[in-house]
Amino acid sequence: MTGEDHNFHIHQTKFRVLTKGEVLGATSGVSAKGILQDNVPLPAGGEGCDGTVASWRSKACQATRTVVEIPFAIAGDFVFHCHILEHEDGGMMATIHVVGAAN
Repeated sequence: MTGEDHNFHIHQTKFRVLTKGEVLGATSGVSAKGILQDNVPLPAGGEGCDGTVASWRSKACQATRTVVEIPFAIAGDFVFHCHILEHEDGGMMATIHVVGAAN
């Protein structure tokens, strides 16, 4: 968490940001609502959040949860990262490994 926004981006697929009701199970099944996108802005940790462990431990950083649904159509590795280069270089880059269904 930092004092600045992040821009989450994933390669080779798109995702849908879930509503609070969908996350809490207030709706059933996969919803067809929502726009598929490949990036979403994530809010900063708040005014007192300077990106240090100390500010996180003191609860100066307030996390805002964003939940996404990714309808993977194929198996493989999918790279995701923050679009701010300094954040990406600082470790905000990883892969999701998708495997096929077990028979």
